[in-house]
Amino acid sequence: MITGAGTLVRLALRRDRVRLIAWGLGFLLTMWFSVAAVIDAYSGPGALGARAALAHSPGTVVIAGPLFGADEPSIGPVVANELTTMLLVVIAVISVLCAVRHTRADEEAGRTELVRAQVTARRAPAVAALVAVATLDLVVSATVVIALVGNDLPVADSVALGVSCLLTGFLFGAVAAVTAQLAPSARGASALALGVVGSAFAVRAVGDMLEPATGSWLSWLSPLAWGQQTRAFADLRWWPLALTVVATVVALAVAAVLSERRDLGSGLLPSRGGPGSAEASLLGTGGLARRLLRPSFLSWGTGIVLTAALTGSMARSVEDMLADSPDMAAWIGVSSRDLVASFSTYLLGFLVVMTTAFAVSAVLVLRAEERSGRAELVLVSGVPRTRWVGVWITVVAVEAAVILLVASLAMGVCTAVATGEWHWVGDLLVAGLVNLPGALVAPALAAALVAWLPRWAPLAWVLMGWSAFVLLLGPVLGLPGWVGDLSPLELTPKLPEADFHVTPVLVLTLVVVVLVLLVRPGTARRDLLTA
Repeated sequence: MITGAGTLVRLALRRDRVRLIAWGLGFLLTMWFSVAAVIDAYSGPGALGARAALAHSPGTVVIAGPLFGADEPSIGPVVANELTTMLLVVIAVISVLCAVRHTRADEEAGRTELVRAQVTARRAPAVAALVAVATLDLVVSATVVIALVGNDLPVADSVALGVSCLLTGFLFGAVAAVTAQLAPSARGASALALGVVGSAFAVRAVGDMLEPATGSWLSWLSPLAWGQQTRAFADLRWWPLALTVVATVVALAVAAVLSERRDLGSGLLPSRGGPGSAEASLLGTGGLARRLLRPSFLSWGTGIVLTAALTGSMARSVEDMLADSPDMAAWIGVSSRDLVASFSTYLLGFLVVMTTAFAVSAVLVLRAEERSGRAELVLVSGVPRTRWVGVWITVVAVEAAVILLVASLAMGVCTAVATGEWHWVGDLLVAGLVNLPGALVAPALAAALVAWLPRWAPLAWVLMGWSAFVLLLGPVLGLPGWVGDLSPLELTPKLPEADFHVTPVLVLTLVVVVLVLLVRPGTARRDLLTA
């Protein structure tokens, strides 16, 4: 019996109750409609054959992995191929963030020290954190099974896919428990663990490209491949999940050993000593903002640009598939008039959503800087609060613009290489520029909320999530026009497919400007947040 573990488990679940409900409902709705949409899209004659032919293209293999049963394609393997990789990545990421939040983040906030001052076992907080991760993974995995079974897919294969998500998520939660012992801070622990997730994705992608039909030996070095190799709906086998279980036990054992060798609030990896004097670029408020945001800017930017390049390289293959599958084209809302333009417009929307996610998270760092006390250290040097916030928002806007425009350029170049038509470089670069005001609406809302109602600032994620929902499922659900128009992306002219209209762009720009102008008076009227 680990003294105090039960109480801390109840506390952790109580703290996460809203997150659990939100993730559960979000995954249930998204998965249910996504599965239904995939089934509907591939119901037409020749659609499954066209999808099987696309499965061997490099871009598809990198994103989705092998399509098992491609020789005689059926709807089950296609659903698994469309959804499994992204499901595993998403559940790995949220498991990492949950584990770090309940371990190193609590240590930095001082909560773990208060708990350990009571009659509590040394490992009780870690046990409670792992139970919280397992609960989150169980909720999400259950929604996956419900969505699959609810759309009349085989129960055993649906359960296997759900168990794959559960075990993969918990494995990366255990990885985060290890990095929490190594890194000197919560941010460092998250970065190390997410780096492992990214490395696992890269190894799987390279391994699958070596053998697109089944995955090569290199694929088996990635935990993400173990979930795929259950081959749900094609040739179900459970034994690859044993590798996940073994790796999880090893990670937990390593975390337990390392926890005995470090002091509370510190990491086993030493912090790097800084230079004796600051660079000139760091002496200003803007330089500090760029330095603090640099890790997220580089990680988000690299991921978005690589995604853009991959989707651009698939242009010709996707054009052929959509030409053979009008139902699939109707699902993602593309027209037969110019399939490359329609497909590029659709995928550009995802790049805009990802850019918006980066910008919203970067703006919300302002709130974390206040609560951690670092903002006070900046302000006592004589920097006005309004200037500090204004410069931060400007840096976020510039970095978001750089990410979106570079991604649009990468997508244009790869589309041009794939199709041999070089006008796509300019077309997609202009389309990215036109989408920039819509991408900045949610970050501007986040900035206004941080200024006036900081506790409610995370509501900006709702607008970003709605934009993604409308983009992904709007054509399938047939949402009324006014409902879709609540998304800034729906108001933006859909270049390069549609004609350009200046009025929506000006309206969205005006909305961004108004929200940003509200930041200054809101910041000036309230006190700093405290922990």
